[in-house]
Amino acid sequence: MLFDLLDYIFGELKMIIYKIVYGGRMIYNPVSKFSNGFKLRLFEKSRFYSGKNIVIRDGVIIRCNNDGIVRIGDGVGLNNNCLINAMEEIEIGENTIIGQDVKMYDHDHNYRSEGKRRYTGFKTAPISIGRNVWIGSGCIILKGSKIGDNCVIAASTVIKGVVPDNTIVYQERNIVKKDI
Repeated sequence: MLFDLLDYIFGELKMIIYKIVYGGRMIYNPVSKFSNGFKLRLFEKSRFYSGKNIVIRDGVIIRCNNDGIVRIGDGVGLNNNCLINAMEEIEIGENTIIGQDVKMYDHDHNYRSEGKRRYTGFKTAPISIGRNVWIGSGCIILKGSKIGDNCVIAASTVIKGVVPDNTIVYQERNIVKKDI
């Protein structure tokens, strides 16, 4: 109990330092719990906004690259070791809970381009996650995905595309191989 309290106190101090470093590009509500193990990286003109009463646990990394924006609504919970990596925009609606080891990428490498893979650039499309969503552990949310309100995404599911409101999504496992 004492260690949890100290973790969140140090986490709040870390958020104050982030606020000093990133200035107006970072807006957060101090009525939240940020673990000391949380990392926020804002590059160039990127921005981070979070609502009140959010909980961010150990190992969570939020990266906003280029002009990327991350918006987290009120009452959101991000469990251990989640990664949110935005080059365009990722928005998470209020009262959404996100399980351990969830990854979100609003971009892909442009693998069809000629040249060295490292320098082929990116294709981006925003990610939108509705209100009151539960995303199970180990899920991957890919660019252009839109998850409606009140959805449940089962553990280890890969999401690409639109998930309508009030839907449960799970994935049956098949291995598919194609030439690129």
